[in-house]
Amino acid sequence: MSNGIDYPFWNKPVKNSVRNFKNRYHINESAPIVMSVGHMIERKGITDFIELARKKPEITFMWFGYTPPALIPDNIKEAIKEAPDNLIFAGYAKKEELWDAYHSCDVFCFK
Repeated sequence: MSNGIDYPFWNKPVKNSVRNFKNRYHINESAPIVMSVGHMIERKGITDFIELARKKPEITFMWFGYTPPALIPDNIKEAIKEAPDNLIFAGYAKKEELWDAYHSCDVFCFK
């Protein structure tokens, strides 16, 4: 079952949104971005995402989402701690920032 999509919000054009987003995270304007959104748990694919980033160091990876540290299993905490430098854990993002992220990424990973 879907959470529903607010089409008018997600389809609105915003001038310079990609440039502004990449500047905010210090990402080269021509650099490809692979992103995912979710809690930092195995079911959402975070360890697979970390491994993918490790295998593709020339690509920028971004994970959006927040999970209270007390709820993150130790193996996930360790995987995050050992994640490669090309993976940015952006944390919680408001709807407007996620709009920028979705429109700035080249690939979206969903699990």
